[in-house]
Amino acid sequence: MKKFLVGIVGVLFILVVVLFLARNFIAREAVQFGAKKMTGFPLTIGSVDLEVFSGKVDVRDLRLMNPPEFQEQMFVDMPELFVDYRLGSMISGAPHINDMLINIKQLVVVKNNKGESNAQKLKGSCPPAKAPASIIWTPCASTSAR
Repeated sequence: MKKFLVGIVGVLFILVVVLFLARNFIAREAVQFGAKKMTGFPLTIGSVDLEVFSGKVDVRDLRLMNPPEFQEQMFVDMPELFVDYRLGSMISGAPHINDMLINIKQLVVVKNNKGESNAQKLKGSCPPAKAPASIIWTPCASTSAR
């Protein structure tokens, strides 16, 4: 019985270590898949560095492409996105961002044959933001002061 418990603890420890080491790959794939599923806009990310315990995320070579109904392929080309946040604030539901760097190389807003712009289509595909009054910008909502 003791060997069995030691074996289970060993397997769990190895699993936790593997998940920790694969966190950047898992985060990148999950965001790419989720963005495409939620918005219909294909997303590619070059790399993600997710520092779990320090509350920092560094994303490189983020490219949001337009859906097939738009002539122009590229929507957003973002070489760098860096966010330094308070980890506890994200868990509590009142997010606090200490520092944010957004480097946008290219942003292309175009209309399709129906007269609908890619920005309108992206905004319409995101659920309404439910943020506290202290938040003035969310990824899917337009910027507005409250």
